[in-house]
Amino acid sequence: MLNSAPLSVKQLNMYIKSLLDGDAHLNFVTVSGEIGSLRQYASGHVYFTLKEADTSLKAVMFAANAAKLPVLPKEGDFVICTGRVTVYERDGVYQLICDTVTQQGLGKLAIEYEMLKLKLYSEGLFADEHKKPIPSYPQKIALVTSPDGAAVHDFITVAQRRYPLCEIVIYPSLVQGETAPKTLINSLKLADSDNNDIIVITRGGGSKEDLSAFNDEALAREIYKATTPVVSAVGHEIDFSISDFVADKRCPTPSAAAEQILPDITEKLQHIKNAKNNLLQIFEKIIEYAGLRLTQYKNREVFASPFKTYQVYEQKLKDHKTAISNLYLTIIQKNISSVTAIKSKLMALDPQKVLKRGYSVVYNNGVVVTSPTQIDENARLLIKTHNGVAELTAKDVKAGVNNG
Repeated sequence: MLNSAPLSVKQLNMYIKSLLDGDAHLNFVTVSGEIGSLRQYASGHVYFTLKEADTSLKAVMFAANAAKLPVLPKEGDFVICTGRVTVYERDGVYQLICDTVTQQGLGKLAIEYEMLKLKLYSEGLFADEHKKPIPSYPQKIALVTSPDGAAVHDFITVAQRRYPLCEIVIYPSLVQGETAPKTLINSLKLADSDNNDIIVITRGGGSKEDLSAFNDEALAREIYKATTPVVSAVGHEIDFSISDFVADKRCPTPSAAAEQILPDITEKLQHIKNAKNNLLQIFEKIIEYAGLRLTQYKNREVFASPFKTYQVYEQKLKDHKTAISNLYLTIIQKNISSVTAIKSKLMALDPQKVLKRGYSVVYNNGVVVTSPTQIDENARLLIKTHNGVAELTAKDVKAGVNNG
């Protein structure tokens, strides 16, 4: 290869490939690691990376061998792979061509993820009672994300279509890499202090390694402490991060976040239009009913012939007057008859009439005598008859003798 003429990229890649392919040690190797960034294409080929701490190795298993696997491994699985190392000339990248992939359980990163999820769950950070309600009509939304990512474009495109009245403020942050959690936390704190109605922490799709910043414990605790409702929209629909569990609402994608937290202004305007039409119909029915009632009142006799109605009530008044007069006369006549009867009874008891029948009244010193015991010998008595009086002297007074 010692040549003064420059090599083309393809020549160099082909040379390196020949070296690797010619190395017997690399023609059959066994490598262990944790699976990440796994993708299976329609062709049946499976592409992934093998990870260990902060290093990784690209790997591929072609469809013929992948079809022999009883269960396709998934991201986070710890596996042992056998195969050969070669160079993919087009990209100048060396990779492991796998013949077999044997699952050994969860990898270190997957275990750490599950342990953190369990820890935060047990502390109540995922509990529904701590979830803040999302405003129905937000006026200001904070986007905590990379200003250069597809997530910003996707969210704003949907937001402007659905609810252009809402102001969207971008709080720039890294969304991938070792320093991403710190910048996400700083932007989140700033957004929480700026009187936003909702904070959307988001990024587009990627491998689990790409999304690992959203599995940071410190970030999760800041989301939980935020006073503003936080929506997490990280990755694709199948991706779940710690921020999804602790946020007040989880949306599968940035576009879905805009769909779910913003009202559709076209739909709302249609609702208003429908409500307006319903109110107009109701008012028309009220006016129509009022018109019918007015016609009914108008056709009543009291309005059609008011004098006749007056005459009817005048006659009723006369009838009542006559009835009252008759009742009064009846009561008076009844009372006269009662008085006459009482008068007759009183006249029958008149003492003067009794005296006319031959009876007289004897007085002794002005007191009516009813018994001989009231008379002393030689007492001066006054005898009253119906037409005069006489004075007598009592002689031979006897009590208890009836002379008939």
